[in-house]
Amino acid sequence: MKHSVVIIVVGFAFFSCDPVYRAEIKNETKQDILIEVEFDRQELEKSWNGKPYIPFLKSYPNDGLVENAIQFDTVNLTKTYRISPGLSFPLETGISSHPEYELFRSLQIIYQDTLTFSNRTQISGTFRKIGKRHWLMTVMYALQQSL
Repeated sequence: MKHSVVIIVVGFAFFSCDPVYRAEIKNETKQDILIEVEFDRQELEKSWNGKPYIPFLKSYPNDGLVENAIQFDTVNLTKTYRISPGLSFPLETGISSHPEYELFRSLQIIYQDTLTFSNRTQISGTFRKIGKRHWLMTVMYALQQSL
């Protein structure tokens, strides 16, 4: 009887878990890249319901693999991160089946050129689904042809 109760409890815990997704930007270049994220003030104010959200932004993305931002502008709600070669930046993770990129107003990736994504639709369109709940944007070195 005790064995059956353990199986039921473990089974319930396993099957009642909410799905977790991840959308990340991977640096596949040979140099550091900069990622500048502009947060959507209206969306933050709506989702935080009048509570202060700056402490949340200070710790964003709250992933032990990402170093602190090199710049944080609390007036314009932008953060800039330096990502080393071979590392990834978790732009969005959460409990759901897919990312919605609601917190972001724009995204810039600064390497040799600057790629600017001015809205959620553009941001979303740059990620490709590589797993059941995993999306990826890869920044790669563009080979230049010599003439």
